[in-house]
Amino acid sequence: MNPELVQVWKIYFSQKRLWPWMALTGLGWGYLFSTGAWWDYAGLILLVLLFSPLNEYFIHRYLLHFPRPPAGSNQRGLRWAMDEIHYKHHEDPKAVRYVFAESWLIGLGVVLDLGIGYLLTWTWQGTLTFLCTNLAYYLLYEWTHWLAHSDYTPRNPYSRYMKKYHVWHHYKHEDLWYGITSPWGDFLFGRYRDPKDVQASEMALRNRGRLPS
Repeated sequence: MNPELVQVWKIYFSQKRLWPWMALTGLGWGYLFSTGAWWDYAGLILLVLLFSPLNEYFIHRYLLHFPRPPAGSNQRGLRWAMDEIHYKHHEDPKAVRYVFAESWLIGLGVVLDLGIGYLLTWTWQGTLTFLCTNLAYYLLYEWTHWLAHSDYTPRNPYSRYMKKYHVWHHYKHEDLWYGITSPWGDFLFGRYRDPKDVQASEMALRNRGRLPS
């Protein structure tokens, strides 16, 4: 195996903030497969997988890019939260610390998934299926996101394209190309542009080293 890829895998699996969700996903799917309980919710699994790229788009565009209060404002708590959630990641795209989502944010997502899963199925097996499908997709999202920020160039054409796609988001314009695992949401909601037709934003120019930080 390519030693650069091995290093990328090592960094991904060394993220302690991912360990609880990896464990929960593994144990949950282990139960669902061993009992066959997942089969009753195969349609739900397909729906979650189908709409997850769209969910990813909305979360990235409207939650992670929620306007940050200016420095010195009386909304210091909100500014801190937005910095930790995403803005520091844009200010330093190469910092591994900011590539992966905060554990408390994913914890809130897990609680939300539990509620939605139960409302959709009214069974704990269905709730577990909904949760574990979303968690599995989340872990794929984190891997794809980390791969885009790593120095490794994927051999798979689609992975190479999505890496380039995310590079545009950071180094061309942060208000375009929100997709991480798929460009579907951007195409549907008008946030895709040909990068040749886009003027680089100030943040993108700073990330390229063309403007002072």
